[in-house]
Amino acid sequence: LLAGDRATRLYANPEARTYYEQALTTARGMAKSAEAQQAEIEATLKIAGVAWTREHFEQDLVSLQRAQALAEGLGDLPRLSRVLYWLGRIHYTVGRTDTGIEYARRALELAEQLADETLQAPPVNLLGRAHFVRGEPQKACALLARSVRQMHAIGNRVEEATASGMLGRSHAHLGQFPEALDAAEHGLRIAEEIEHLPTLAACLMYRGHLNCWRGDFSGLEDLERGLEIAEK
Repeated sequence: LLAGDRATRLYANPEARTYYEQALTTARGMAKSAEAQQAEIEATLKIAGVAWTREHFEQDLVSLQRAQALAEGLGDLPRLSRVLYWLGRIHYTVGRTDTGIEYARRALELAEQLADETLQAPPVNLLGRAHFVRGEPQKACALLARSVRQMHAIGNRVEEATASGMLGRSHAHLGQFPEALDAAEHGLRIAEEIEHLPTLAACLMYRGHLNCWRGDFSGLEDLERGLEIAEK
C-alpha cells in the first residue's frame, strides 16, 4: 500500500495499481480475521482511486461490492461510507449518474451520522458534480460551495481547487458570471500554488469554459494551455 501511495503521488497510476493489487492479493490470502478484512477493504479502496479504463471500473465495482459486504459484516461504518462513496463515484464516472447519486447519498448519510467532516467531504463533492451533470445547477451550486468549505477545512487543496472550478461552471449555467469568475479564479490560484498538473489542467478548463459561455473568447487560451498540460 505504501509503495502504491508513492507511485500515486508521481501520477504513475499503472505502477500504483500493480502495488495495490498485490496488497489486495496478500490481504485475501491472510487467515480470516477482522484485520485481514479491513486490509482487503483498504486495498480495494486504493485500487479504485487509480482506475483509468472502463475495464478497471467494472472490475473495481465487483471488488467494491465485496468490500461493502465485508464492511457491513464488521459493522465498520466509516469504511462502509468510503466504500459507498467509491461505488457512487465509479457509477458516475461511467455515466450512470442516478445510481452514483444514490450511493453518494447513502455514503453521506452514514458520514453525517458519524459527524465526521472528513467522511462527509467526498460524497458532498460527488453529489455536487453529479447534479451539475444532470442539469441541476442550483443544487450543484449549494453542494459545491459546501464542498469547497469542507475541502479547505480538512486541508485537501486539490479537491478544494477542482470543486471551486466546478462551482464556477455551475454559477455560469445560472448566468451568475461574477460569482462564477470568483470561484474559477480561486480554484485556479490554488492549482498554481500547489503545482498539481492534473488539477491545473482541470481548473484552466473550468475558467476557459465559463469565459467562452459569457462571450469572452480569451477563454480559448485557457483551454489550449490546459490541453498542453494534460498532454504533458
